[in-house]
Amino acid sequence: MEDFKEIAKLIGEGFFADKVVRLKSSIQDLELKRVAEYVADIRKGRKTVESDGYCNLVELHRLNRFYEWFSLRHGQRKVKTKEEADTIFETTLNNVYLDLKTRLDFFSWLQRKTLNETSRLMYG
Repeated sequence: MEDFKEIAKLIGEGFFADKVVRLKSSIQDLELKRVAEYVADIRKGRKTVESDGYCNLVELHRLNRFYEWFSLRHGQRKVKTKEEADTIFETTLNNVYLDLKTRLDFFSWLQRKTLNETSRLMYG
């Protein structure tokens, strides 16, 4: 039963990512609002993880997804200070909402990731 819940969550996340990617430049206000909520959850998750506080599982999941994608894009970059790393992280996170190219890159990656995970859970 737990596998079905996990599959349902992944499919829902995948459908959302698919919708964002398909709408491209004509993204509707409602979907842009959902993108803003997704970004806000990432920020909340990061803040609570850094403060060692209680973290909502949805926020933690979204933060993990963003970290996976972020590390693929910026993993080899050398930074000298935590402030520099935070600036790169925040700029990239802001661009997921503000910049169409970054938004499509992130949600296309998320779309493929959820599809692969759903297939693996369903078919072993």
